[in-house]
Amino acid sequence: MINPSEISEVLKQQLENVNSKVSFEEVGTVLEVGDGVAHVFGLDNVCANELVEFENGVKGVALNLEESNVGVILLNDVNKVTENMTVKRTGKIASIPVGEGVFGRVINVLGEPIDGRGPIQGDLIDLPLERKAPGVIFRQPVKQPLQTGIKAIDSMVPIGRGQRELIIGDRQIGKTAIAIDTIINQRKSFEEGKPVYCIYVAIGQKASSIAATVDTLRQNGALDYTVVVAASASDSAAMRYYSPFAGVAIGEYIRDTGRDALIVYDDLSKQAVAYREISLILKRPSGREAYPGDIFYLHSRLLERAAKIIDNQEVANALFSKVEKWAKEKGMDTIVGPLGFSDLEREGLLIEGFDQLSTFEEQYNFPYYQTLIENYGFVKEVDWVERKLYAPKEKDERLERLSGLMLKRYKLKFGLTKNTNEFIKKYSLK
Repeated sequence: MINPSEISEVLKQQLENVNSKVSFEEVGTVLEVGDGVAHVFGLDNVCANELVEFENGVKGVALNLEESNVGVILLNDVNKVTENMTVKRTGKIASIPVGEGVFGRVINVLGEPIDGRGPIQGDLIDLPLERKAPGVIFRQPVKQPLQTGIKAIDSMVPIGRGQRELIIGDRQIGKTAIAIDTIINQRKSFEEGKPVYCIYVAIGQKASSIAATVDTLRQNGALDYTVVVAASASDSAAMRYYSPFAGVAIGEYIRDTGRDALIVYDDLSKQAVAYREISLILKRPSGREAYPGDIFYLHSRLLERAAKIIDNQEVANALFSKVEKWAKEKGMDTIVGPLGFSDLEREGLLIEGFDQLSTFEEQYNFPYYQTLIENYGFVKEVDWVERKLYAPKEKDERLERLSGLMLKRYKLKFGLTKNTNEFIKKYSLK
């Protein structure tokens, strides 16, 4: 016989586990697909370079934002996307997970290991594939050499740390060999405790050639401090296009943690071919030899991200000092956290006023809002930048609850907004 108390207990447990939270997803429909590019209708608020996901798990990046549709380049499994499929926004800019576990591994553009040695271990953080290069004020002169181990190069055309160097020449004359020898030569620095971490980006090469290169690095003990980013000739044009950006994102992780890095792009002409392929399919106007007009800008914004950051912390912080001083004079707290606006909107939260910069300027007579936009990323389209929000110090119980809520959801140090009372009233945070 069934005991009523048992039934009520089971129902009570099930009701406790019910998730009543409502979430909204912006979805679109694939109009046409071909040659690794899908045209999607319905993603009206998608951002440039935002990662989107198709119903079967295939990922793509929104590259063309047109009036009637969005041009999405497919990163993986390009043949599995068909017409009338649904596609949703992820709210994330195209990025790669980076951490200490990537060293010694072969990964693809998405940060997935492809060497058959299991998942990447350790903590990983997502870094954007596209990122603004450091300005000249953040850089120091090229004064410290990088030893290639090849006497002719080190004596006649020395390479410095923070420098970009082009290796150019006919095929089969040993351009790749110079790069691989340089990576292997960093073994001594690694053993001495002054490592130069290396990133080898293989673009459009045969998978067998990449495997042979990895084997060479392994035999010479160079994989301990090297990560290989591979986009072979059989991969999609999007993977070949984004692979150098994935490599430089890993380099920026090494640089920003206070270490030196060497990155080798082998080779950028194949990336240019992949970009030309994507651009022509997206019907962008072509130039000389059908390459798009911004092909040089593509490579310059990639290469300019390499920099040896200045040692003087005060100079490095010079661009932010006026804003910091202004906030201190106004009696404001600084909130540091990874505030993604699309995440906030999806969770039903919005940092009041920070999407309306003119209001922000009028209220505080803030003359540096342009600097704030450029350096702190107060724009909806850029939701990967670590932001600093300046907010009045207002303390009450409701604010404490709001702080706790934001701390829980976004791991913020402190959760204040421009106008806390309006914020709480608007979202009924009683």
